[in-house]
Amino acid sequence: MNRPIVIVLFVLLFFWLIGASMCHNATCPMCDGVAKGAIIPAAASGSDLSINIDDQELNFNAAYADNLLFANSSCEYTTPLSPELQEVFKNTIQHLHDNTERILGLTGLYEEEETNGCDDVADLGIARAEQVKQLLVQMGAPEERIEIDASEIRDLNEHKDMIVGGVDYRFRTYEEEVSEEVALRTDKIILYFDTNAQEINLTDEQRNYLDRLIAYLEQNPEAKASVTGHTDDRGDDAWNMRLSRKRSEFVRDFMIEQGILKRQITNEGIGPDEPIESNATEEGRAKNRRVEITLG
Repeated sequence: MNRPIVIVLFVLLFFWLIGASMCHNATCPMCDGVAKGAIIPAAASGSDLSINIDDQELNFNAAYADNLLFANSSCEYTTPLSPELQEVFKNTIQHLHDNTERILGLTGLYEEEETNGCDDVADLGIARAEQVKQLLVQMGAPEERIEIDASEIRDLNEHKDMIVGGVDYRFRTYEEEVSEEVALRTDKIILYFDTNAQEINLTDEQRNYLDRLIAYLEQNPEAKASVTGHTDDRGDDAWNMRLSRKRSEFVRDFMIEQGILKRQITNEGIGPDEPIESNATEEGRAKNRRVEITLG
């Protein structure tokens, strides 16, 4: 083969390789490492900023090498959010819409040495979870299927002096939660008091109800238990109102000792106004001297 022909072929091959490379870069969105708008496994990113929201029961996963950032002791996350992080949340919201039996739990995380910079919320973890909940709701998530909780963590992940993530995400079955809520609202504990007495004696069945109520309130920080005191009609009305209120406060304090937060309990005394039996008999009056506990 003539040398000029070899040179020409070599030049043509060189320009063909350059052209192929340019074409590949123009048509391959993954060439820069991440597809635009794509959600890649957080583990693959090798970043300490990774977010990972999954629902293992339904084989759902949305993850990316980005996350919310919170300043120390703050419940406000930094903005703006990257398009990829917004896409993670959009996919999560769509998963909620596609699976109406599922609810999303948000657990706000905080460290012991952090102070609560959100004056209107008693707990920094709850405040952070509420911020993320409102973000998701504003993006179209069904508010009634997002629950919030809080947890203190010893060492949260940090990036440039910022708290990474600030919230854990978990899915569970909505129907199970609703059925327990309905059961707690339908049933109640009725505590009976002897005249002028303030002693609490729980049966095994009542103890079981109280344990379930405590567990539900722990899982649903926005829920409240209702404590209502009642009396029979003997004695002065003003005295009976005070007595019923004191009984409700006594039971409230007992529930706080069992581990329920004070802010999750409402209590009132309504005296003899709502009898469940006739006050004409001692047996009826004994039934009316009571405190009722139920899910508010």
